[in-house]
Amino acid sequence: MKIRGPDVVLFSFALLIIGVALVVYITSDEKPEAALPELTKMQSLAPQPVTVLFSHYWRDELAPGDLESLIADFQARHPLVLVEQNVLSYSEMRDQIDSIVRESDVVALDPRWLADLGNANALEMLRPLGEESGIVWTRSLFSSGHLLFYDIEHLQNAGFAKPPKTRGEFLQYARALGASSVACAFDPESLYSDLYSWIWASGVLLTQNSRLNFTDPQVVEVFQFLNTLNSEGLITANTFDHNETQKIEAFCNGTASLMIAPAQSIKKIRERMGDSAFGVTTIPVPDRYMGKPVLGLSTWSVGLSRWSANKSAAGAFVDFLAEHSTFLSNAAGAIPGTGQRTSVDLVSRKAFDMFEMGELVHEFDGRFPAVRNLETIVRNELYKMFETEQSPAETVRAIQQNFEAIHGLWR
Repeated sequence: MKIRGPDVVLFSFALLIIGVALVVYITSDEKPEAALPELTKMQSLAPQPVTVLFSHYWRDELAPGDLESLIADFQARHPLVLVEQNVLSYSEMRDQIDSIVRESDVVALDPRWLADLGNANALEMLRPLGEESGIVWTRSLFSSGHLLFYDIEHLQNAGFAKPPKTRGEFLQYARALGASSVACAFDPESLYSDLYSWIWASGVLLTQNSRLNFTDPQVVEVFQFLNTLNSEGLITANTFDHNETQKIEAFCNGTASLMIAPAQSIKKIRERMGDSAFGVTTIPVPDRYMGKPVLGLSTWSVGLSRWSANKSAAGAFVDFLAEHSTFLSNAAGAIPGTGQRTSVDLVSRKAFDMFEMGELVHEFDGRFPAVRNLETIVRNELYKMFETEQSPAETVRAIQQNFEAIHGLWR
């Protein structure tokens, strides 16, 4: 059939309408479905904000705002990273470190926990920075040592112009001071200050030939010395109910005349007592000791959790903290800190000189296993010596035997 005249126009117009309808149908039916996956893909490629959980025990050691300003600086450089703080006490971190590492991205660490964390494969290996080499599990930030603090006025009132330098002098001073105040603040929680410092000052280490060395005669002498102080009422009463904060408070408010504490406590004590009310000196040595002063160190470190879901961002924060170790050291008042002499006050300068002249000990850092178990055993046996009839010799034997019964020798 032929189509002529106006019919041709109408037929052509009908075909055009049908064609447009088919195009619209096909377009509306297929194109959006094809475009949606592309849009989702583009959105997934856009940078997404992440949160890094930082667990630490530093708040009591830093002034308010110090760490927050550092975190703000990091976040300004990394706008898509939010650092969230999980703040605990040192003892909480120590007792719960295994679960804390699992739940965190970045953790503040005492290197004494490193052997156990390494055995549990809990930390992510870090790339070496600066002078670091080999396998790196943590970033060491700075160190702070332990010194003997003394109240100048108390010593002068008792007839002493200088601090004690030997254990014999210390006992003499303590007996004279005990007539008017508690001679010595003591904290069993702070084993590295209040017990081990006396041992290291003797020139003796607590580990030797892959085993504990608690039965060494010079270690026994230290326990005898502390037992004498306790039995004569020359150290803090109810000492096992105290912590380091209470120990420092007793010194600052004048109820204790002597204490061993981290050098970074100088900053806090100066704020409370001023520059001329107290002094620091090395740990008193055995009367026959002729060597250099030996001073124990504690170190601040940070590590990256193996369970972190944001390792790139968390690793960047670990490196950032390491790059700002001098800021953290100065903020904490640590001595010797990063090894740079930055203190301007007389007491801190004197403390820095002591660490430069002495020998420094990092015992139990990194390689020794089950440090926390050892600390528990030592505190339990020290309690028995102070509160029961257990002798110093029995105490050190019990520490040695109880630890080796569980852990044996270590390598």
